[in-house]
Amino acid sequence: MAKKKILLVIIGIIVAILLFLGIFFFIYIRDVYIFGNAAEKNNENYCLKIFNIKVEHSCIEIIAVAKNDVNICHLINDEKDLDLCFFDIGITNKSQSACDQIRDETGKNNCTNVNILHQAIVNDDIKMCDKITAENGKTYCKKQFLNK
Repeated sequence: MAKKKILLVIIGIIVAILLFLGIFFFIYIRDVYIFGNAAEKNNENYCLKIFNIKVEHSCIEIIAVAKNDVNICHLINDEKDLDLCFFDIGITNKSQSACDQIRDETGKNNCTNVNILHQAIVNDDIKMCDKITAENGKTYCKKQFLNK
């Protein structure tokens, strides 16, 4: 009788584990499907249906960058992820106004410095390199002109 109880408990545990894994897998596949739809349709509203918050934030960020729209970033409710959204728009779309919205000073400076570097190269203006606040960034910028 005790062996039957132990066997039933073991079977119950196995069923519970399989059920948990099945639900987890279903949610994961669902999130991937929704992410794909959001990207395909370029629609941030799909992202809001994603269960995993980090995946949701990544989805919103991708759409915001694709649309070059910082307002979409405001759907993100985590300060670090919000700054990352602004940063990615700033770098990808060379948008200083997106960089200016970054709350973290280091992130804001890095974003601005990358945009200055880009402008220096595009305008073929080595003097712009002096506007870069990071010394290693300033040096890197100037090296781009020496290698021409």
